[in-house]
Amino acid sequence: MNCSAISWNVRGLGRPEKVRAVRRLFMEHKPCFAFLQETKLSELYPVVDRKLFFSQGVEIVLSPSIGAAEGLISMWNRDAFVVSSLVVSQRFVAITGHFKILKIDCRFLNIYGPSVEAEKGQFFAEVTEFLDKNKQPWCVCGDFNAYLHPGEKCGGPVNVAAMEVFRRFIQESCLADITLKGGEYTWSNGKDPPTLVRLDRFLVNADFL
Repeated sequence: MNCSAISWNVRGLGRPEKVRAVRRLFMEHKPCFAFLQETKLSELYPVVDRKLFFSQGVEIVLSPSIGAAEGLISMWNRDAFVVSSLVVSQRFVAITGHFKILKIDCRFLNIYGPSVEAEKGQFFAEVTEFLDKNKQPWCVCGDFNAYLHPGEKCGGPVNVAAMEVFRRFIQESCLADITLKGGEYTWSNGKDPPTLVRLDRFLVNADFL
């Protein structure tokens, strides 16, 4: 059984070429789960809905964007994973269920963290409280808009206070950071010289492992 997951900040799904790029990735890897951030969609338009269904048996839930920002999509293969409950908010989508073959209950949280530094403390406090109330195997993934140490940012000033907020969230939630392979960074501002940061990651608790 393919239990792989894809998480990607797509920076908008309003253009046909972006939808095609996402679909190509899905068709290549055929993941069991797909978590998209910053879709900038207030609703699922027919063309987006149709093209994102990378195989039969895929279910999808949308957290609509507010204006031209934010927006989340979570997708899963119902032939492999049976969802029993959903929690949809502006900043995260939580799906709870179990794998059909393994009979293991677990939860997946698709996150798009605030880019405004002053909002990070409250956001991570809310996520910590949500995780504390739901004691099950957890996988928390997405674009956290935060980094853990200075080595995860190249160029531009380092915000020590924001790093501490993010570290405290991971420690208090008892989550482990899954090591990346490939590039060290997941975001660039596209300038010359660029600012590069690792903003995206998968975090899991011991029960999930």
